[in-house]
Amino acid sequence: SAQNRTKWSIPLKRELDMDVDTPISMERLEQVRNSAAEPNSRIAQIGSMFADDAAMAEIRALQPERLIGGKAEANKSAMLINEATEGLRQGMPASRVLDNISTLRREARNIYKRDDAGRPDLAVADTNMGIANALEGLIERHLETSAKNNPGGGFDRLLNDYREGRRKMAKSYVLEDITDFNTGLIDPNKLAKMTAKDNALTGSFQELGNVAGNFPQFSMMHPVQRGWLEE
Repeated sequence: SAQNRTKWSIPLKRELDMDVDTPISMERLEQVRNSAAEPNSRIAQIGSMFADDAAMAEIRALQPERLIGGKAEANKSAMLINEATEGLRQGMPASRVLDNISTLRREARNIYKRDDAGRPDLAVADTNMGIANALEGLIERHLETSAKNNPGGGFDRLLNDYREGRRKMAKSYVLEDITDFNTGLIDPNKLAKMTAKDNALTGSFQELGNVAGNFPQFSMMHPVQRGWLEE
């Protein structure tokens, strides 16, 4: 409804510790991301990380099905997988692991956002995202092991901060993708599609996405007596 248009973003802003009365902008989203990335500066000091069996198996399983006409993309996915496994086998500085996660996710998002992305392109994006997920899992397991071996070293807190930062970072990109920066309004229908695909989205993002998906009349543009999200 028309009155609800300005209300959808309020719970989402609040979840990211953003001022609910200020329009969404790239500058404000960058502030959220800089705050969410704070644990990374501490993780970058850890030293080198080596692949464990779980990470290697997860990355190797990403090889996409060979499609007709998709030889170049299949080769690119294979190259990404080989580079990741070889680098981790030799040992990769934690700072480079973090840089790779950021780069892989950025490249995957750029492909996903393209209107002309075909199945071979999306396969490459899936490979990028899959490797990024595997590297994030490797960092978490490394911190878990460090916490067990050094109970007083602050690794438990670092692990919690890293997980919370990851959640906020992911949600900030979702908010970017569903926002019209000309109006500062979000598209609930886009949020519904994202929550339908990604069960890792939690809190208000998941709740409002479910509402928009199951009750589209609340996100349609027609007049009503009041905005239900105010209650």
